[in-house]
Amino acid sequence: MDRVELLVTVSDELNVPDTVDGASTVEMVCADDSGASVVQARHSWPLQRDGDPPAPHVHQPASAQELQTIDECELRGTQPLLSGKMGLAR
Repeated sequence: MDRVELLVTVSDELNVPDTVDGASTVEMVCADDSGASVVQARHSWPLQRDGDPPAPHVHQPASAQELQTIDECELRGTQPLLSGKMGLAR
């Protein structure tokens, strides 16, 4: 199975400890259009910068098939709940 990446970014303003009430991790859950989980993983918080892109983000391994199935992702444990619809980079 070929592995690619799902890239999830967060604005600088929300990438702070208060967004997760001081927690050190968040759970990223990406679901299909019926709400079934497709990709689920725990990531350190705040999200890191590695220069590409310049915004705080995570690189989540996923298969090409999973990327085609994902409709929406959310970072659980954030307040406000950080979520967004899937958009494929071309």
